[in-house]
Amino acid sequence: MGEDTDDGCVHARMAIIMSYVPLLRGFGTNYLGKAEVESFAQDIDMVMEDLPDGQAEACVWGQEDQLPIALLAMERAKEIVEHLREWSEGRPESWFHLLLRWRDDRYGMSLVPNLRKSSERWKIAFQLQHGYPPAPDSEIFRWKPLCVRTMSMSNLTVIRANCNMSRVKVGLVDTAVVRREPLSVGDGDAHWIGTFETGPVKGMYGSLFSQMMDEYLDGLSEPEQGRRS
Repeated sequence: MGEDTDDGCVHARMAIIMSYVPLLRGFGTNYLGKAEVESFAQDIDMVMEDLPDGQAEACVWGQEDQLPIALLAMERAKEIVEHLREWSEGRPESWFHLLLRWRDDRYGMSLVPNLRKSSERWKIAFQLQHGYPPAPDSEIFRWKPLCVRTMSMSNLTVIRANCNMSRVKVGLVDTAVVRREPLSVGDGDAHWIGTFETGPVKGMYGSLFSQMMDEYLDGLSEPEQGRRS
């Protein structure tokens, strides 16, 4: 959608970029006028209500030598990981940032999409389809990361004492496995995503993600965001 101009092109006025949402398929970026944005956002919200919320029930920590391991307990773990790897073109470490922050007796961890790469991907797709690059007045991102927030630091405290937390190996495990045998979760139960650096996000989205994690730890919001630039 957009406006026809004298040169025969359709120029995007606003781009709502669908970044990573667990198990979301067939809902791509749209180019909208301002009057259409609210209606489209409501359609997105309705679709996302029927998808996994990305919130882990628990996080099981371990280590391989000096590498910390985090297994997020979720329903449909295998399905979510397969979709995530498909969405990230088989390179999750390039398409996601791992945010890990602790404060007092609680911590939060969130695997968030690389918004810059999400923007670049739709711009390339737009140019291939229309023959010229898009020039939106603004971009709105929608995403829903995989995340966990807990009031207990006991498990993580041991890992922090033994490991360098600058890199963490992340996977998902089915909630039923953790509920049944929480102390016996093994490598065979895991659906691995990748190993991620845990430093702050650099560039124009760094402050956005930092604020998101502060609010997440404070319990003020879940890390599902839209951003306009």
